[in-house]
Amino acid sequence: MKLQAVVSALLLHVSLTGAAKFEQYILAPDSRTVVPASVYKVNGSVVGPQALISGGSRKKAKFQDISAVTYDFGKNTAGIVSFNVSQVTGKNQFIGITFLESSLWISGESSDGTVVTGIDAPLWFPITGPGVYKADADHQRGGFRYMSLVHNSTGTVELVALTVQFTAMPHWPDNGLKEYAGYFNCDGTWTREISSVLF
Repeated sequence: MKLQAVVSALLLHVSLTGAAKFEQYILAPDSRTVVPASVYKVNGSVVGPQALISGGSRKKAKFQDISAVTYDFGKNTAGIVSFNVSQVTGKNQFIGITFLESSLWISGESSDGTVVTGIDAPLWFPITGPGVYKADADHQRGGFRYMSLVHNSTGTVELVALTVQFTAMPHWPDNGLKEYAGYFNCDGTWTREISSVLF
């Protein structure tokens, strides 16, 4: 009976404080098109790397010679990466992409492994000219927070957009990704009271 009273009080507390208080705990994105939150690290010569965190502005990120940028999405995401190239100079241009959950393992040479053992090679795109470059469904990626873009040759490649098509929660409508239940806020009081009843 005491447990029922605690649960009832908890539900009353939630209804009185309102759902808005708990929105910070909803980790789903606003839409299925996700862009990086910030530039984490730059290696080599990249002009305007912050252009790719704006979600399709007219500004450009220009990769010159051997260079790389690591972007931070702010929280784990998942999906299919694509980017838009506006200009290319030089032959045999490539952009490689690596994915990592932790900043401790950032590398332009490998990604977190998709299986228990080993690591994954970068996802390489041969850049033949301006246009949209997108991974196929077989190369969608789950569980990453950091993404590195690597340019591994002489010449330049200019990008104007970098996005991830969010493929998690496929059973939810595109305009309802944040409408799930199961999140809560607790200052510790409720935890202690419930623990005293259960244990």
